[in-house]
Amino acid sequence: MKTIYHIKSAVIITFLIIASLLLTSCEKVIEVDLNSSNPILAVDGKMEMDSTAWIRLSYTTDYFDNETPKYLEDATVIISNLKDEIEELVYEGEGMYRGQIMLGEENEKYTISIEDESDIFVASTELYGPTEIQEVTFEESIFSNPHSNEITYSPTIKFVDDPTVKNYYMVKIWKNDTLRSSKYTSFEDTFFNNNDTISYSPFSAGFKLGDHLKVKVYSIDKETDNYYDQLNDNQGGGPPGGTPYNPRSNFGYEVM
Repeated sequence: MKTIYHIKSAVIITFLIIASLLLTSCEKVIEVDLNSSNPILAVDGKMEMDSTAWIRLSYTTDYFDNETPKYLEDATVIISNLKDEIEELVYEGEGMYRGQIMLGEENEKYTISIEDESDIFVASTELYGPTEIQEVTFEESIFSNPHSNEITYSPTIKFVDDPTVKNYYMVKIWKNDTLRSSKYTSFEDTFFNNNDTISYSPFSAGFKLGDHLKVKVYSIDKETDNYYDQLNDNQGGGPPGGTPYNPRSNFGYEVM
C-alpha cells in the first residue's frame, strides 16, 4: 500500500527581548531550538496548448535554510487524458521530466501521476480554451513622478469573458522582454462588472515611450487560482508578519 503524507511545516522564530529602564538597558538573547521539518515533495509543472508537458520534482527545505534544493531523480511520471492516451515523461536532470509526444488540447482533462519508491501522487486538471485579447490601450499613469518631465503610461488589457460561467485567469506582462513582477496575478471574473469582456488595468505597470509590451492571459481553474494566491502570500503579498506556510496543492494520493 502506497500513501501520500501531508506534512505542515512549523516555523519558530527566535525573539530578541530587550528590557529597558530609564537610561539603562540590558538585553538577553533567548536561544530557541528551531524544529526541522521533514522534506516533502514539491511539484512545479506546466502544459499549454500544442505543447508538451514538463514537471520539475524537488524537495522542500527548512524555511531558514539556504541549502541547495534536492531533486527527485528516479520517479516515474505519467501523463494521461480522457482519450486513454498515456505517456511517460523523460528525465533530463535536475529534477526535470519532459514529455515528447502528447500535446496539450483545448478542453481536455489531464491526469499526472508521480511514483517514487514508496508513494504515488496524483492530480488532475483541465486545459481550458484560451480567451481572446481584443485590445490593449494606454493612459497616463497616476504613478508618474511629479518631479520629472518624463510621462509613464499604464496599460489596459481588454479580453473576452463569458459572464454566465465562473472563469479564472492569470495575467503575465513583459516589459522589454522582462517579466514585470515576481508575483502572480490571478483573479476570478466575478470581481469585474463585465458584459462579455473584462478590462484589466495594472496601474502600477509603468511604460515609457519606446518601451515594448508583451501580455499573456491564461485560462486556469479554481485550484490553480487558489494556489497562486497562497504563493503570493508567502512572497510578501499577504498580511504583514504572516507566518510562512506551504500553499495547498491539488495533489491527492492513490492507494495500491
